[in-house]
Amino acid sequence: LDAFRDAAEELGIPRTEDFNGGTNEGSGYFEVNQRKGVRWNTSKAFLRGVLRRPNLRVVTGAEAEKLDFDGACVTGVVFRMGGLVHRARAGETILAAGAI
Repeated sequence: LDAFRDAAEELGIPRTEDFNGGTNEGSGYFEVNQRKGVRWNTSKAFLRGVLRRPNLRVVTGAEAEKLDFDGACVTGVVFRMGGLVHRARAGETILAAGAI
């Protein structure tokens, strides 16, 4: 891989040390999570093993509109899905945007 990167640089393709830094043009190494040569994403690494938990509900395709608070503690979330407004309340609330 170093030889490929060096050859690209000799042809005028700039070396990019960090593709997550905003400069996506060039030759370099991508930082990826993998397992057995296959990309290992957040869902595979963390979510699949806990989806059957009775205290976990994952909602996808929803747009969060408001968090409900009791003092400084989040007690739920108001979200829109399919044109309808829903409210979910729980002892623990996790709002994840895009990671899963």
